[in-house]
Amino acid sequence: MLWLTELVAVVLLATAATSALAASDCKSIGDNAARLACLDASAKPPAAKLSPAKAAILRSKSRIFVDPDSVRDARVGQPYQCPAGGGDVCICLEVNAKNTSGGMAGLQVIGLWIKGDAAESFGRMYDEARCGKLEPFPELNGRRAN
Repeated sequence: MLWLTELVAVVLLATAATSALAASDCKSIGDNAARLACLDASAKPPAAKLSPAKAAILRSKSRIFVDPDSVRDARVGQPYQCPAGGGDVCICLEVNAKNTSGGMAGLQVIGLWIKGDAAESFGRMYDEARCGKLEPFPELNGRRAN
């Protein structure tokens, strides 16, 4: 019977969270659980809302970085037409991640080639003029601090 009580609590929290999301300001919600659910939901956008380029980068994270969990301070630019043409998309990515020596490399901008649902790094041969404004990309940040 305890599982039924827990299930009802989860349903009530989900309902409260849905109602809370409709509120324009999470801080104005009186119920603590609903307010926290609202803040959590607004802090983590669902993966379905990611652009195709960001989704491709996330799918390719383990191939792009030596230690994907070490990625910090990720920022991404807007996709642009690759200079090679052919309809391919390129994107600039600024990150701090571990290098092959095991140390943090420091913030570096790399170019990525988006090929369908995957991304490949082509290093620092990116077109800086096309990077545009780099926006935070928290979904790419790793789990480990160092």
